Amino acid sequence: MRVTLFVLLFALSFSIHAKDYVLTKEGKTLEGKVYFDLKGRYGQDKVAVKNDEGLTKLAAYDVEKVELDGEEYVTVKIKKHHYYAKVIEKGVLNYYLMVDPNKTKRLDFDTKTLFKEGWKPLEISAQGFKSKLKAMVAECSDVLAKVSAKGFSKNNLAQIVVQYNDCVMDIQAKQLIDAESLNKLNQQDALTFQALVAEVADSDLENKSEVNEMLRDVIKRLDNKEEVPGYLKNALLNSFKGHEDWKEMFIKLIN
Repeated sequence: MRVTLFVLLFALSFSIHAKDYVLTKEGKTLEGKVYFDLKGRYGQDKVAVKNDEGLTKLAAYDVEKVELDGEEYVTVKIKKHHYYAKVIEKGVLNYYLMVDPNKTKRLDFDTKTLFKEGWKPLEISAQGFKSKLKAMVAECSDVLAKVSAKGFSKNNLAQIVVQYNDCVMDIQAKQLIDAESLNKLNQQDALTFQALVAEVADSDLENKSEVNEMLRDVIKRLDNKEEVPGYLKNALLNSFKGHEDWKEMFIKLIN
């Protein structure tokens, strides 16, 4: 009896924290039973939400994202058509699973596709995809070497995308302070910030891309002589757990 009760409570807890929902472009969240209505090349893909208020169907161009069974889906625009895509990795380089628009039956999210701003979507099964992928990651020599290697496999794609996005964030972090920003800070603050950014960028911190974004926000606020809000300070200090030297550098920067 106790085991059964525990299982029921666990299932109830999971259902509470794993609700399916659709977020519209207007910022409205619709919770309920969510399912896709995929049309492929012959129609407009839709998503449906069924709840106590009834059944709502939304075209892909009206949807920001979908959360279904713990997986995230977004909408992408290719030429003039909007499609749903399952998120595998997000960043400067996005790795999505798409529905093959050429199929008319058994539609599923099974076509590996990469998206990068300023580039055409790269379908991994397409002919010559490897040469195009090498061009996409060319600014990161370590990642380029892995893609160029004979042992490169499509099965390693998620790892390649993560490593590339981390590399780009490192590059951006090290270039975060430009001459104009340095001129706005006093010399000591500028040196402190440069040192902190460099150490975070060179570390193996799991969420360093998020930390870099928060540091970017801090420097902008300091540039504009604005106060750094408490939530931002606390978020960074929590991220610096185990790195007391980073905490000291950051506190010097904002005080």
